[in-house]
Amino acid sequence: MTLESVKWVSACTLAEHGQGILSIYNEVIAHSTALYEYEPRTWADMENWFELKAQRGFPVIAAVRNDAPSQV
Repeated sequence: MTLESVKWVSACTLAEHGQGILSIYNEVIAHSTALYEYEPRTWADMENWFELKAQRGFPVIAAVRNDAPSQV
């Protein structure tokens, strides 16, 4: 993937991007030491995570593929 093939989304939504973000988190939990978590996150965890970000006024941003805008 090149920089030309991605765009930044500054307003990710749970409905459109939540599953992709959840997949990335769980991949990192399973195969790295980047997060201090040992159990995969659930969909309920992702719902809570998005809600907490919204309550605190923090945007959820991601890079998405131009040819598949719902893939993070």
